Parts: sequence; C-alpha cells; structure tokens
Amino acid sequence: MASLQSGGIHMCGGSLIRDNFVLTAAHCEKVDTVVLGTHRLDEANNGMKYSVAKKCKHPSYGSETLANDIMLLKLSRKAEGKIKTIGFANNGGVSGDCEVAGWGYTDNTSKQPSNELKKTQVTIIDWNKCKEVWTKIPDKTICAGGASTNTGFCQTDSGGPLMCGGVVVGIVSHNEKANKCDYSERSKNKFPNVYTDVFAFSQWINDQLNGEC
Repeated sequence: MASLQSGGIHMCGGSLIRDNFVLTAAHCEKVDTVVLGTHRLDEANNGMKYSVAKKCKHPSYGSETLANDIMLLKLSRKAEGKIKTIGFANNGGVSGDCEVAGWGYTDNTSKQPSNELKKTQVTIIDWNKCKEVWTKIPDKTICAGGASTNTGFCQTDSGGPLMCGGVVVGIVSHNEKANKCDYSERSKNKFPNVYTDVFAFSQWINDQLNGEC
C-alpha cells in the first residue's frame, strides 16, 4: 500500500503493481512523493520516500465526470527492501465481499488523514442498480459499499485499492460529495461508493508498464 503525498502531506492512496510503478486515480495528479513500507504515516523515513519521476494519466480522463479515473506513477527508483508488489485484475465480473484500504478520514467530521492504515470489508453492488441511483455514473466503474451499508471510503482514500481475492480490482474514485462519509442507516445516504474498474483498463495498464509511460 502506498501513501501519495504532496509537500509531506498524505493526499491519496495507491498500489505498487511493479517495483517502480504505482497504480492510482487520475484525480490524484498533484502528488509529488510516494511513501512505501509503513502502515503508520508518522513512521515514514527518507528511505521510504520515492520521488515521482513521471505521471501517466489516462488520455480520456474527465476531471468533471471522473470518467477513466486512472493513472500510473513511475517512481524515480525501484522499491527497496521487503516491499511487495500486488497483482491487478486479469478478469472481470467481481462480486461478493471485497476489501478497501487507506489512510483516509475516519469519520464525517475529521479533517485530516488517519495516521494508521485502515481497511474495511465492502460488498460489491450490482452496477445497474448503482446506475439507477447515480444516473450519470461513468462506464468502466465498480460500485461497492457506501450508501447505507455502514462502511465505505472517505476523503484521502482516493486512488487506493479495492481488493478481491488478493488482487486489485478497483481504484477508489468518488463518493456522493466531499466530506459526506456517513454510511449509517440513519444517514439515509443512497449513493454507493464508486471505483474505477481495473480490469477494463488492463490493456492500457500493460501498455504503460511496457514502455509507454
């Protein structure tokens, strides 16, 4: 799990899918540093920090619609030590329970990232049912958690992984609106969390890894 930072402040999450490439969301484009190898942000030392050498956003990314919200970061050097990469989806059609992780806000009133990496289980929601609520949801997305499911992501979780079966199948993209992360039944929040569908972009990802980025 990667912490994507700007000026030393955690902004987004990401997944190390090669020893010098991090998969994240395109709307996380303002980051300049990646931290690897720690679950606690306050324990990050200079050896854990990697400069971003190149940002490769999907060419069809829409900043207003958040369509094609996917980006690869090429690091200035390869990850060192015991840091492990994670695989990404090579088939589609995910269902059931998966897991999302990040250092995002931990409640609706919090205004800063969690110091400790958190994770929670979320259930995949049928995309057509999700579309009935969102109406303008981009194609090539996955819905999971949020709404009134009692669990989901929040601000600064963006770019982090949705993991099913030990591989990254989705990238945290957006919820209903900024700072609305109350997913309790009393909230009457009807909007599922939206993730970029990694499998739908697997060819593009491989092209970037093989020299286009």
